[in-house]
Amino acid sequence: MSTTLNLIRGQATTLELEIPQPKLDGILKIQGYKNLEKVRKVIRASALTARDKFIEKTKPVVSYRIVNVHSVDSNGAVLGNGIHLQSEIFKQYLSQSVEAVVFVLTVGREIDEQTIQWMDEEKLVEALFLESAAWLGVEDATKQFVLMVRSWAMQQSMRMTRRLGPGYSYPIDGKQVMWDLTDQKPLFDLVDDPDMPVRLLESAAMLPKMSRSGLFGLIPT
Repeated sequence: MSTTLNLIRGQATTLELEIPQPKLDGILKIQGYKNLEKVRKVIRASALTARDKFIEKTKPVVSYRIVNVHSVDSNGAVLGNGIHLQSEIFKQYLSQSVEAVVFVLTVGREIDEQTIQWMDEEKLVEALFLESAAWLGVEDATKQFVLMVRSWAMQQSMRMTRRLGPGYSYPIDGKQVMWDLTDQKPLFDLVDDPDMPVRLLESAAMLPKMSRSGLFGLIPT
C-alpha cells in the first residue's frame, strides 16, 4: 500500500490505502454512549468484536483523476472532457480552480457482506457497531487521501479547496445550497476507471454502501 500520490493529469488511478484503525470509544460515541465508563461489558464486547472484524475485512481503496476546470458559473461547472456538474455551489467554491481532483473511495464490499450476514444471524448490535466502525474508516481513508493530494498540490505550487460531494449542502450567502445526489453519474464519468471497485445504482446510491465520492479544486498559489 502506498502513502504517496503520483497524480498524472488525465490518467485515472486506483490506489490501496492504509487500513484504518477506528477507536473503540469513537464507535461507542457514534451510537450515543456519552458516559463511556458506564457502558455495559456486553455492549463494549460487541463493539470490540465489530471493530476487530472491520480491521480484518476492510479493503480501503480510492479511484481518482485530475481534470481541467473549463468554466464555472451560477449554473454549475464544466470539467474534464465537457462534463457538466450542476449546482450553484461551484461558483462559490470552485471559481478560482484551474483543475480538480475527482475521486470515489470505499472501505470495501466485504464490510457490506459482513453486516448483512450478522443481520441475518440476528446479531443486530454487532452489525450496527460494524457500520459505525466503517464510517469512521471512511473518514480515516478520506483524511489519508486528503494528505496525499495536499502534499502533491504543494509540490505543484497549488492549494486545495474544501472537499465537495454530491448529496451534501454548503453555505452560500447565509443559506445552505445542495449539490444534488443525481450528479453522482457525471462525477463517476469523470473518474472513469475500469478498476474502480464501486458501482452506481439507478438511485445514485453507491455499492459498496460504505463509500464516498467528491472532488477538490486546485488553485495556483
